[in-house]
Amino acid sequence: MKKLSILAVALSMVTLGVPVLAHARPQEASQDQKKAESRTIRGMVKADGDKRSFVSDEDGKSWDVDNPEILKEHTGHHVELNCELNNDTGRMHVTKVTMIEAQPSQ
Repeated sequence: MKKLSILAVALSMVTLGVPVLAHARPQEASQDQKKAESRTIRGMVKADGDKRSFVSDEDGKSWDVDNPEILKEHTGHHVELNCELNNDTGRMHVTKVTMIEAQPSQ
């Protein structure tokens, strides 16, 4: 009987522990979302093989791109991006790309 009581208590602890762990995951995700900052930024799309990066006009900072396929047709172009920047990781997720027309030479 004593073993059965111990087993019942142990199982109830495990059962109660699983929902607690499940609730911890969304909090971690929300912290990552807080780190990402939505911005519109201008600069150049650079390529190194299949890898695409973006160099900001503002400060010359180079960003790795989470979804480089969206920039594939814009390699070497001056563009404006709507994106989410994560300064902690130096990565960006691009949501929209707009070509910027080249200024005429004077």
